[in-house]
Amino acid sequence: MTTSLIEPTTSQGAVINQDVNARVRKIMDEMNDMLKERQGVIHGAWVGRIAQLHMIMRGPGGTGKSLLARTMAGHIKGSTYFETAFDETTDPSSVFGPPDIKAMAEDGRTRTVVDGMLPTATDAFLDEFFNSNIPLLHSLQPPLNERVYHNDGKAMKIPLRQALMGTNKLNLDPDVAPLFDRIHLRFDVDYIASRDHMRDMVMMAVARLAAKGRGLATNVEADSTSVTIEELDQAFAESLNLSMPDPVLDLFLDLREELKGNGVVFSDRRFNDGMGAVLANAWIRNHPEVRPSDLDILANMWWTHDEQISTARGIILGAASPGEKKALDLLDALDELKATMRKHEGDDEELQRRVGVEQVRNAEKLVREAEAEVDIAKEAGGSTARLEECISKANAFKVEVANKIFGLGAADLKRTAGA
Repeated sequence: MTTSLIEPTTSQGAVINQDVNARVRKIMDEMNDMLKERQGVIHGAWVGRIAQLHMIMRGPGGTGKSLLARTMAGHIKGSTYFETAFDETTDPSSVFGPPDIKAMAEDGRTRTVVDGMLPTATDAFLDEFFNSNIPLLHSLQPPLNERVYHNDGKAMKIPLRQALMGTNKLNLDPDVAPLFDRIHLRFDVDYIASRDHMRDMVMMAVARLAAKGRGLATNVEADSTSVTIEELDQAFAESLNLSMPDPVLDLFLDLREELKGNGVVFSDRRFNDGMGAVLANAWIRNHPEVRPSDLDILANMWWTHDEQISTARGIILGAASPGEKKALDLLDALDELKATMRKHEGDDEELQRRVGVEQVRNAEKLVREAEAEVDIAKEAGGSTARLEECISKANAFKVEVANKIFGLGAADLKRTAGA
C-alpha cells in the first residue's frame, strides 16, 4: 500500500516532469565538474532547493561555499539573489534594508527600503553566519521559518525559497538554538584532497579570470543548463505528491524512535521538515515512489549537537543507505591509515618505507571496496557521493605517501599500478 501525503495539486498527481528533472540533474553534473569533491554538498543544496529548505555549510575559509551558492543561483532563471557576510557589528539594515528617510520625514513611520535586500530575494547566501550578533540572528527567525518580514509593524510575505549559509563554526548557544533548528540541512566542507582535482580547479580558476577580463560571466557560462524559478516551484509541488510506500513511512518513523533511544533528540519541526527533504530527494533521483535509500538525506538533518553526528549517521545510513554507511566506515579506516603514517614519521627510512608500502596497499584495497559499493549503490538508486569522496581521498593519500616516502609523483604511481 502507498500513500500520497497531500491531495494532488494537479490532475497528474505524482508525476515528475522529466524535462525539468533531467535539467536539474544536468546542472548538478555541471556544478560537480566545476566544484571538485562537493558531490554530497551539491546534492544536499539541490534537495533543499526543491524542498525550499535552508542549508548551512561549515568549513574553513576558501572552500568555495560562496562560489557554490552563486553558481547555483546562476542556473536559476528568474531568481533574485542576495548575498552578504556577517560579523559581530552587522546591522539589520544591511540585511533587511536601510530606513526609509522620506517616509520618516513625511509621516514619522519607520519603514525600511527592502528593494534588493533579503526580503525581496528568492535565493540568498549568508556568509560567516554564526559570526553575527545575537539580535540580528533573532531577527532572522521569522524570515527563515515563516517567510515573513515585519516592516513598520506590518507582516509582509517574502519570496525566499532557500537561504544557504556559510560558517567556520557552529554556535550552539541556547539563545541561538531556535534559529539553528530552522537551518534544515547541515554539511561540512573541507579543502580539496585530490591532486588531480586541485590541478583542474586551478586551471578553471585561470579560465574564469580570463573570462572576467573579457567581460564574460565568471561562474555560469551562457550556454550552461538552467531552470526557471517557476519550474522549481512546480518541482516542489510534484515532490509533495510522490507516493510513500507504507514500509518506507514506517522506516521513517522507526528511525526517529531509534535515534531517540540513542540520545539523539530533535524537534517536531525538524521531524516534519525531514519528510519534505526525503520527498525532494526522491524527486531529484526521479523516484515517483519513495525508496528507503531516499531517507539518507536525514543523516544531514536529524541531529542537534556535533557529538550526535556519528550516532545519527550510523543509524540512518545503516538503515537507508548501506553504501553510504560503508563509505563512512571506509573513511574512518582511511583516517587510521593516515594516523599510522604519522606515528612512524620519526622512524628510520627503511621502516618508513615498509610502513608506506603497507599503507598504500591498504589504501588500494579500500579504493576497490569503495568502487564495488558504488556499483551496488547505483543499481539500487542510492547516493554514491560519499563513496566517491572516499575514493578521491584514498587516491590522494596514496599519492601523498608515494611522494613523501618514495619520491614518486602521481604519474609514477599510475605507471607502477599498471605495471
